[in-house]
Amino acid sequence: MLKGIDVSEHQGRIDWERVKGNIDFAILRAGYGRNNIDKQFIRNIEECNRLGIPVGIYWFSYALNTEMARNEARYVLEAIKGYRVDYPISFDLEYDTLNYASKNGVTIGKRLATDMVKAFCDEINRNGYRAMNYTNQDFLLNKFYMNELTNYPLWYAWYNSKLNRDCAIWQYSENGQVPGVPGSSVDMNYCYEDFLKKDFTLENATTCNVDTELNIRAKGNVNSNIVGKIPSGERFRIKWVDKDYLGWYYIEYQGVTGYVSQDYVEKLQMATTCNVDSVLNVRAEGNTSSNIVATINPGEVFRVDWVDSDFIGWYRITTANGATGFVKSDFVKKL
Repeated sequence: MLKGIDVSEHQGRIDWERVKGNIDFAILRAGYGRNNIDKQFIRNIEECNRLGIPVGIYWFSYALNTEMARNEARYVLEAIKGYRVDYPISFDLEYDTLNYASKNGVTIGKRLATDMVKAFCDEINRNGYRAMNYTNQDFLLNKFYMNELTNYPLWYAWYNSKLNRDCAIWQYSENGQVPGVPGSSVDMNYCYEDFLKKDFTLENATTCNVDTELNIRAKGNVNSNIVGKIPSGERFRIKWVDKDYLGWYYIEYQGVTGYVSQDYVEKLQMATTCNVDSVLNVRAEGNTSSNIVATINPGEVFRVDWVDSDFIGWYRITTANGATGFVKSDFVKKL
């Protein structure tokens, strides 16, 4: 079990040198609403990266619909470009969100609230990060259809001496004190999931022509038992093509293995190195002056996620170990 804090501009200017010896991780507010960046975010993440403090991110939502929630995810992704993020990126929908919506003539009920979480989290996951949902017991019981949110780790606010449910991160106090954090209180958290572990699956495919879910079957035919489902737009890994089931792929999705029809599969762009003798540097941004966040050995396979218009001649990629960043296109051979 690891101990951490979550902070925002409300904590003021934090002395991260002092904080480092007292925590295992920090969750930083990147901002809120329509691209309002937290006044201390840049300094906080730069200090944490400099000192090697693992960080997660949260965004306080003022979304009124799913598209606004999806846009909030995009604001986060833009804000964290060039920085190392180790823990999940969390969607923070609270009472202030509901009150703001009400003042703007929108009622956020369970259906809309749940769909907003999914819109934000799916956008984060699609971009190579891990998404998480922040909530408390009232929202968990009354404001969300939690059975639809099981794909996302739970960050649970429960201010008590004992935890009353399973979760990935427990926010156990809003009145903690940590040397280096100004003011009288800071939110305290325990983490029960090892987000730093290197157990990572590099997905190489996604769904296509699927409105809701793609069935995973025990064998490669439509009469075989359904052993799992892949939501539309989710990524998964093609493990192999079985000669006994032509037209089907044997895949893995969130620990479930089975067969899916190739008619509903779009392969993602995989690549390997070229003209590389030692290692290929993965950089935080698409320029040779940017920090090196990972390296790729010659011949290793990685995924090309997109071409960024801000960094011509570079690819944004995900490595086999889950690291994300930019590599120069001169050293990339698409497969």
